[in-house]
Amino acid sequence: MKVAICDRNLRYLEDLMEYLDGRENCPFELLGFTDVEGLLTAARADESLRIAVVSEEMYVAELEELAVKILILDEGLDKCAEQVYWVDKYQPAREIYKVIMGLCIEEEDLPALPSGGKETRILGFYSPIKRSMQTAFALALGRSLSSRYKVLYVSFEQYAGLRNSMQGQGGKDLFDLLYYLKEAGDKFAYRFSQVEQFRGDMAYIPPVIAGQNLVYVTVREWLTLINRLKTLGKFDFVLLDLSDSMQGIFEILRMCEKIFTATVSEGTAIGKMEQYEYLLRMYEYDDVLVKTLQKKMPEFEMLPDDGELWTLGLWRDFIHKVEVEDLGVQV
Repeated sequence: MKVAICDRNLRYLEDLMEYLDGRENCPFELLGFTDVEGLLTAARADESLRIAVVSEEMYVAELEELAVKILILDEGLDKCAEQVYWVDKYQPAREIYKVIMGLCIEEEDLPALPSGGKETRILGFYSPIKRSMQTAFALALGRSLSSRYKVLYVSFEQYAGLRNSMQGQGGKDLFDLLYYLKEAGDKFAYRFSQVEQFRGDMAYIPPVIAGQNLVYVTVREWLTLINRLKTLGKFDFVLLDLSDSMQGIFEILRMCEKIFTATVSEGTAIGKMEQYEYLLRMYEYDDVLVKTLQKKMPEFEMLPDDGELWTLGLWRDFIHKVEVEDLGVQV
């Protein structure tokens, strides 16, 4: 399968092609053109050319006569017909890539993806105690690990509080990924690349905004999703920031290699932990208890506003200890 990029601006064309060509497991071969005549000639002669990405200023009506999908790089000129696909030209290349991928996935002869080859470790973060800094802990560990490993962070909180800082420009989130579970193996992997975002070196799935709807997702769907993330073979670690908004939380915890439970030394909190442990035993989830590591968070006079600073000072020492003693990784 081939994708053609046509833009008169050679620097823009080269930069976009370099980014697209550098994407891992990119399913298409790239052709570049600075004139639309060359694109038209190539598309008429080559049946494997399926998608043409064309800057709006270079649009000509003859493009719509081709047996290819036309994706216009929108420059605000209002020049093109409505039946073509559109994407904003002046945005991060990763967002343009996602739109191209969406068009590629519709093709029948999408090439099979090679196995990512990684043995993925699933880490769960769950505490019956609220305001225990569970999310701060998960994010700090994820950021630290991502400097050396491939890491994915997924929040299942009803009110994740991360929407502004972790919502991708493409607008896709965890619910979209759940919808894509209906796709067969390779297509799911390609769809995943449309949802995946990055914060520094750490990959993440943007959290949902209507978190109250998480309760309607079945435990089977959650287990299928976690299995799919694991079998991608793309990540060394998948960090699940879990919540009581999920059906089958005990079954989900059972899928984790280790479960980190944030605790605080306070009367009510201690009672909640005792009740939680009692329920695990009563419902025969002793294996979850065995895998659970209770962690008392470091005490701060004030938390930094910038989350990136959570990997410094007391946090850094705490996180490094978890990495070495609990995960057996080098820092």
